[in-house]
Amino acid sequence: MADTSGNTNKWLRIAVLIGAILALLLFLELYDPWKISLLWDEIFNFGHLPLFGLISLLLLRVVTLTANRPLPALRRYGYALAIALVLGALSEIVQIGGPRDADIFDFLRDAIGALSFLLIFFAFDPGTRNLAPPIPTGLKRVILLVVALLLIGGSAHSVASVGLAWLDRDRAFPTLLSFEHGWEQRFVYADSATATVVSNREINPGDSANHVLRVDFQTYTYTGLILQDLYPDWRGYRTLDFSVYSISPRTEQLRLRIDDREALNQRDDRFERIVDILPGRNQISVPLEEVQHGPPDGRSMDMSRIKRIVLFAASQPRHRFNLWFGDFVLK
Repeated sequence: MADTSGNTNKWLRIAVLIGAILALLLFLELYDPWKISLLWDEIFNFGHLPLFGLISLLLLRVVTLTANRPLPALRRYGYALAIALVLGALSEIVQIGGPRDADIFDFLRDAIGALSFLLIFFAFDPGTRNLAPPIPTGLKRVILLVVALLLIGGSAHSVASVGLAWLDRDRAFPTLLSFEHGWEQRFVYADSATATVVSNREINPGDSANHVLRVDFQTYTYTGLILQDLYPDWRGYRTLDFSVYSISPRTEQLRLRIDDREALNQRDDRFERIVDILPGRNQISVPLEEVQHGPPDGRSMDMSRIKRIVLFAASQPRHRFNLWFGDFVLK
């Protein structure tokens, strides 16, 4: 009777552990934070690491409980790591063809999380003290902890990089982007186009000290530039100013769109207008009062929570052309 009760409790614990693992995997698959901010997106990506670290420790316990006989420590840890890697690979494979994309870097974070957490747990596991070769317990712990922390620290680099870029972005305001600093690349995204920071010499041979952003527009339906996660609070300013230089012999057209945090992916819920780009230098100035009252549905945009500026090609018929963008500044 005692054996039956013991087995029941054991399998109940195994079921609880497996349920916790499945819950963590479901959270990873269903939670999608990409619309919040670049920083939160990086934090979420880094979150793969502690999440799979926790999964690996739960798997280690499952392996221990399901074994018919005590397993050597290295085998237990090896099984837990192998199963965690399989689950990490499967979690990316199931995203193929779905709303999110499979990402090899997410799998690497999963692997690093599982390995680093198992190394930390291994360092303090009493069952690993007598492994060969004999290494003093203190030294073993130091080595394992250093390796684990280096793995975790290396994975946290992207979070720190975006965080520092945010600080630089805030210090540069009311200049939104000047294309003079490497951190600004974090906020520039080319959609079906190519965006490259180049010397101003390309459009002004006498000026090699400054830089501009060259955008090569393609023939796709949607091709252009997205400036995302800009400094959000535009209150107290009157205009958004930027320059555009064109070498095209014809007038090109851009669809300028500005979104706030509340904007939906619908034309009647955001500011949008067509901007004509003449050959040569163009100075664009957009009144922010028009931006605030831009949504055709009558909603006033939240000028303290501006999210992005979008500049897509609107010229018809679609054709390849190049534009050079200067500073984006609020005045």
